[in-house]
Amino acid sequence: MIYNHVVTNRVNVSLRILCSYIERFRCYLSFTQTFGVKVKKTKSPCIDVCEFSGPNGWCVGCGRTREETARWKKIKPYEVNAISKELKRRTTKMNQQSDH
Repeated sequence: MIYNHVVTNRVNVSLRILCSYIERFRCYLSFTQTFGVKVKKTKSPCIDVCEFSGPNGWCVGCGRTREETARWKKIKPYEVNAISKELKRRTTKMNQQSDH
């Protein structure tokens, strides 16, 4: 009897959490439709050269690491900005190394 009560409570808590997520998503959809807000997709810096050679393990084409490349579509906008700034530094460094 106690076990059933515990399971029922856990299910109720899980359902409440799920409902709160659904409600948040509904609010988000309503907001975006009402105000015409479009969510921008993050454009990848990839130029289809994908070669991770060299001492740093950066892609010769875009300057990202394998890890950054793998999770690019899932990262947050602030991470994209940070990585984009870093990519400028990396590509400059790679160009300097190739000139020598």
